[in-house]
Amino acid sequence: MSVLTRKRIRMVADASKLTSEAMLDVFNSNSTPELWKGNDVQFEIAIYQDGALVTDISNIASLTLEVKSGSARSGAPVMTKTLAAVDLDGTLTNDTWADKTKQHALVIFTGDESNLDVGSNNTEDYWLIVAVTTNDSPGRSISLQYTTLKVVEDGTGNGGDAPNFANNHYTKGESDARFVQKHENLAFKQWANGTWYHYISDTGLWYPEVALIVDSVPQLTLGDGVASP
Repeated sequence: MSVLTRKRIRMVADASKLTSEAMLDVFNSNSTPELWKGNDVQFEIAIYQDGALVTDISNIASLTLEVKSGSARSGAPVMTKTLAAVDLDGTLTNDTWADKTKQHALVIFTGDESNLDVGSNNTEDYWLIVAVTTNDSPGRSISLQYTTLKVVEDGTGNGGDAPNFANNHYTKGESDARFVQKHENLAFKQWANGTWYHYISDTGLWYPEVALIVDSVPQLTLGDGVASP
């Protein structure tokens, strides 16, 4: 009996593949893995070498799965998780991989962790890489294989709180200090009826800008004052 627990993405990570060869999702007819934005997901990884299951993983100290921007692989990961050797399953066989009951690594992310930006097109391609570190001294880093992870907006629920870019906006008080508000005592200029009006506190009136020609020379002056534009 099948029980739904998380979105499952099941992939072979073969250390012998070319850098241009991507991992494919067993559950998606061996196609590029796809994920609804903000879904709980588990990546089921089998480590292969030259097309064959690696049956002895005793030399692997840890396995890391990282998801990064598709255009900035060298940047910080937007999703990342590392499993220590104790969390890897060395009992995986060809049969238990084929029947989808076991894997070397079960890498789990919550919906909050997979709530990635998909932009205005409601879909975004991310770079996903699986790597291991060996027990050698010093440990050796081996990138196994990559894939493109397609993340799509499903339209359910909400996207969570927007990021707080504290240094990129003004508070109301800061804005009021920079730009005097219309109709307040300190306001001195406003646009109304297609004309700029200037407030003169001595008279308490608003005066419209008026363009005139005096002795063939254009001049800008003020018209008759009004109580309110």
